[in-house]
Amino acid sequence: MTPYGRGRVLEVGVGGGQTKVILTEWRLAYGSRVNCFLNISDLTYVPKKKFNETNSLEKIEAANEKREMAKRALANNDLAAADSLYTQATFFLQNTDNAELTDNHDRAAMIESMIACKNNNAMTSLKLKRYKEAIQHATEALLLLDAVYKQRGLKVHKYLNRMGLSDTKLFNEWRAKSISYSSKANAMLGEYALALDLAKRGIMLTAGVESLAVIDKNFKKLMVDCKQRIERAQKKEKKAAKAMFGGSPKKGKKNGVDGGKSKNKEGDKAGKGALDDLLAKAEKAAAAEAKTAFTPPPPLPMEEEEEGGGGGGGGGNDTGEEAKEEEGFWEEHQEAIILASIAAVAAGAIYMFTSRRR
Repeated sequence: MTPYGRGRVLEVGVGGGQTKVILTEWRLAYGSRVNCFLNISDLTYVPKKKFNETNSLEKIEAANEKREMAKRALANNDLAAADSLYTQATFFLQNTDNAELTDNHDRAAMIESMIACKNNNAMTSLKLKRYKEAIQHATEALLLLDAVYKQRGLKVHKYLNRMGLSDTKLFNEWRAKSISYSSKANAMLGEYALALDLAKRGIMLTAGVESLAVIDKNFKKLMVDCKQRIERAQKKEKKAAKAMFGGSPKKGKKNGVDGGKSKNKEGDKAGKGALDDLLAKAEKAAAAEAKTAFTPPPPLPMEEEEEGGGGGGGGGNDTGEEAKEEEGFWEEHQEAIILASIAAVAAGAIYMFTSRRR
């Protein structure tokens, strides 16, 4: 604690034994930090505040400290530590109270830090093969950048420019990085069509920007790879469809299709021979039947019915005689009728069998 509020000691023994302290509770215009050179007797140690005791400016300060620690972890190639530190920084920023940020510069500082943390989280997640997390972080960074783009020309946007963030850096470089992480993660998950669309969007941001030549080259390489993978998948699907519905290619035409036709022809010949045999038997039975031709009795004269049905008694005898004659006809020609029925059924079955084979 200093006479001017809470601060953090940066150096000890500067300029004749003084201590350099940076104040953390307040800033000057445009977010300028205040450094004090004080005697050690002017300082009082106080415990570090708990998270729920810190104000929004202190949360932003804590987030920036985590970012610096994450940069050192990346320099040491410690991806897991860097990813964790960026996540902690994001947590601090997400819990700031906008009502406490009365200065637009503080709001701009919070937005800048949030976008940077999200993009860096996407980068570390991609390298750690956490592809879904990488897509989520990159998408959130893009949403923030799109929100700033819609408010370009307003105070927060102007303060971001004053902080050294040009429109090219904000809306080209940072956007391109977000899209790059998302497209690569989607490609690793097999979502080649989506990765291709994202790469096309990224090239629109990097084309003609000299400082983004490396990112532009990576987008073009990713596009070529995605197109090739999509074409291979389409060819594979067409081949599978032909094998399922349209028969096999040239080899199958020689061995499978032509062979199938010859087999069908042999089956047709065998079926036709069996049908001819049955028809011959039926003709023989018909010829034998012709020798004993049945001559039907002459028709009986029709009698007019009397009113009240009085002539119905004699009709019963005629009906009985006709029934006996029909029974005699059935017994006499039973064999020929059965053979003809069998031949008809067999012919129908063979026709259905051969038509299905075709």
